[in-house]
Amino acid sequence: MIGINTPTVRVKKLIADKKQKLSIDHIKNGKGETASWKDDVWVFNYRNSKSINLYFVKKFPIGGNQSSASGCEPLPSPMKQLLMIYSLDMLNKRTSVSNVKSKISRARFVLEAVDSIESITDGLLEKLSVGKSYSYRVALNTFIKWLNEKNIFDSGLSTVKTEQPSLTGDEIDFANQDKLPDEKVLIALGAIHHDVIPTDEEMWCTKPNYPQKDPYICTMVALALAAPNRSGAEQTILDSQLLKTIITDKLDVNGNRKVVHYLDWKGSKGFKNSENHILANMVVAVERSLRYIKRATAPMRILSRFYVNPKLSLEKLLLNHSVSAQRLLSSNSSLNKATNILKLAYLLELFDDGHCVQVPRHTRGSYQHNTNTFNSKWLKPAQEIETKDKLIITKESLVFLLNIETAKTTNNIYHKLNLSREVSVEEFQNAWIKLVKETHPMFPKLTHTGNNGTCDARYMMFAFSGWQLGIRAGSVSTGLNTKLMPVSPQTLTYIFSKALKCERDDSIFLRHGFSESFEIRPHQFRHFLNHNADESGLPKLITNIWSKRKDPTQIIHYVHTGGADKARIISDIVVENREQVLEEAAKDIKVISMQEYEKLTGEVASETSSGICTQSLSVNPCNYLNDFETQCVLCESSCHIAHDKEAIKVLQRDLDIQNSRLEVVFSHPRFKASHAMQKWFELHSSNKAAIEQLISLMIKPDIEKGSLIRVLSNKLEFRITNIKTKEVIKYKLQLPDTKSKVEALIGESESDQIVDSITDELLGLI
Repeated sequence: MIGINTPTVRVKKLIADKKQKLSIDHIKNGKGETASWKDDVWVFNYRNSKSINLYFVKKFPIGGNQSSASGCEPLPSPMKQLLMIYSLDMLNKRTSVSNVKSKISRARFVLEAVDSIESITDGLLEKLSVGKSYSYRVALNTFIKWLNEKNIFDSGLSTVKTEQPSLTGDEIDFANQDKLPDEKVLIALGAIHHDVIPTDEEMWCTKPNYPQKDPYICTMVALALAAPNRSGAEQTILDSQLLKTIITDKLDVNGNRKVVHYLDWKGSKGFKNSENHILANMVVAVERSLRYIKRATAPMRILSRFYVNPKLSLEKLLLNHSVSAQRLLSSNSSLNKATNILKLAYLLELFDDGHCVQVPRHTRGSYQHNTNTFNSKWLKPAQEIETKDKLIITKESLVFLLNIETAKTTNNIYHKLNLSREVSVEEFQNAWIKLVKETHPMFPKLTHTGNNGTCDARYMMFAFSGWQLGIRAGSVSTGLNTKLMPVSPQTLTYIFSKALKCERDDSIFLRHGFSESFEIRPHQFRHFLNHNADESGLPKLITNIWSKRKDPTQIIHYVHTGGADKARIISDIVVENREQVLEEAAKDIKVISMQEYEKLTGEVASETSSGICTQSLSVNPCNYLNDFETQCVLCESSCHIAHDKEAIKVLQRDLDIQNSRLEVVFSHPRFKASHAMQKWFELHSSNKAAIEQLISLMIKPDIEKGSLIRVLSNKLEFRITNIKTKEVIKYKLQLPDTKSKVEALIGESESDQIVDSITDELLGLI
């Protein structure tokens, strides 16, 4: 029969099958009830405290919410149920919430444009993708591929084109340079940092009742410029710590032992935790920033310990943090006893002296406020509140209780706490801790988006309250605008990113008097350090380790040297875990080393008589010339292989030839009079010395067989990379004083000696 197995029939069969196998009991609908297949809105809660709203309606507005969905027409069946199944599959993907939203909304865009499944054709998909962004088309293709995997259409659907217009070489260079920050912006950030966290500690304002947004931004910037990390994902989950130092056995140029600075670092994108090296020229700024932040964030770490176990003694809550002796005395607190949330807030200076909260009439120690008014209140100082005392809970009283600005900001908190008008301090305390854990479901663990790591609120470096960072109520999680609620790493990342943009309300540049054109993206710090490390000659091996790059070939996206310059810059060996040993150990050592190089760098190398060439010859033809028999010797793109017997023989033969040539020129009767011959002799003697030292390194017993040896003439050094250990060793290139030798030889020559003609000079070189 015609139409017995149409796309619509297949979709209905898929839906029926999935309904039997899939449970949606863990999903809620818009009313907070268990979701059903007939709902127009689903609410899915992730384990990391994030939630996502899924809308199965037509023409859902950008930035809309559940109330917006109620005014939209529902998707008809079976399109609605197909989108639901697709959404469940996307929710199982290990990706960010924003990515999931994007993929589901693109699928909804297709399904709301058709009356039946059969209407989804290649032509329609191309039409729907016209004028759309690259990311839009990629998300759309995810849905198309999913339909093909489910065999909905006989011949499958074609994905839409995602290719970007080709760029010229100059356009690519310009785009790459745009990834680097403007130098004036970095200078401005340095000036801001000096003002916000001055060198004089007596000027620091680290109290928890003082705004700390700018110190937070400046510390994030200092760390981002001290190590090429993913600032938003990695820095926000660091544990509280000060800069650590190691004094090594190696000596610097002045004979002093080298000092290395580092921080314990949590990895991201699959890279393991490590001890992350901090640039020496950023040590002062980083060390000062971390000492400031450690003080400013101590109260929230203490509060987090209290939220985990309110019965801990005050001494175990405070650990090494000292509190005012006067406050201890006035609050009648004992270090070896537990306390309550209000007394703890007072001891941590979240409340000022004299801060009061509303209590029932005639509570012991209370006093009447505004005695001449009908709405007079009874207040009691926060430091005198005992755990069994009663509190008055209203929208207005929460202003004093939570020490926030106006009653308008307490509306959500009031409803979430769900307390009666008169409750004990312990009841309020338990309700608040419950709200903290609802806001952060894995508490004390706080998580970032996707798989970007976690931290413990009790030990977190950037343990700020929302009030400290200037978070307003209404647009964020309930209670985040108070001094008592911790901020998640995801929110920290958002605040950091927004403060660096040229937005009038949040820009740190505008707040400190700089132009509104000043801005920088967080990831540009990583590009800046990677690019400058490459420009400074730091081996890619080291840069990859330092950047914690799981895939070493990714460094190409961070080095923004122009195409013409790249042709003359050497690619050092990059690091990657070697999970397997070489299976064909019997192969020629040169072939093995070349294969290792290509495997580790993802770049094509070429075999030469004396080693391998790391220049991409198909893109940048060789233009290196020398005066030796062996073409590649002393080229900075040439890697020589330690203990490569055939190459050593070639180089030794070449060295013998060069010695003979030098002897002939030196003994020539015209040598004393020919400036050209003298210059040739000086240059060639230096090059000959370099070959001699290269050969001695290639046969050196303590250098691992197969190691790569490069000559960097401009730096007067050899660099030796051990492929097995990924260790890079430098040897100084010792050049002879040939000029003195020549001057000594010609010193006794007659001053009136006839100078060669230009023709003789040229002939003397032959």
